[in-house]
Amino acid sequence: ELLIDLAQAAIANKNADFTNWADLGTGSGAIALGLARIFPNAVIHAVDCSEIALAIARQNAQTLGLTERISFYQGRWLEPLAHLAGQLDGIVSNPPYIPSEMVLTLQPEVVQHEPHSAMDGGEDGLVAIREIADRASKYLRSGGVLLLEMMMGQADAVAELLSAHCDYCEIQIHSDLAGIQRFAQAYRL
Repeated sequence: ELLIDLAQAAIANKNADFTNWADLGTGSGAIALGLARIFPNAVIHAVDCSEIALAIARQNAQTLGLTERISFYQGRWLEPLAHLAGQLDGIVSNPPYIPSEMVLTLQPEVVQHEPHSAMDGGEDGLVAIREIADRASKYLRSGGVLLLEMMMGQADAVAELLSAHCDYCEIQIHSDLAGIQRFAQAYRL
């Protein structure tokens, strides 16, 4: 929910149309649906590696009457969107960010009902975030925005990896409603 608010705020002072968005790791489609609702003139590209997740996301889009504005793609992160390189106005993602050794220690209702691939972010929890940040610059147009969710304690590392990437500027870290730094934002030069 906060990613949607951040997307809206990120473009509020920009003098450009943000009509071409990608939601990477869409899962149930909540972010894609939220983007479609707040940006009524936008086309949303929802990507997930799970066909089951995409079926749920498609059903949710159909229920809300948003199927004509959301395109669904099965694949890994930006790979299915090669035809959109340099054209995206915004990329939003809530990728897996939990370090592998922590996944099985999560609450039983989470471990038993969420696919591990949707939670496991690799040894340091940043594998997916690192990959998305590295590739997103090739898909965003100049001035496009990248928004990423992360877990508590990862803000400095995520800000550092975005700063080390010469294609990003105006890097910001945002807190959730509890004041925990959970979101990173960067614009494409």
